[in-house]
Amino acid sequence: ACEVWKEIKFEFEAMDTL
Repeated sequence: ACEVWKEIKFEFEAMDTL
């Protein structure tokens, strides 16, 4: 679950930066 959360957080940050 922790890994999945990290992936989701990474994508969320990428969208925020974009």
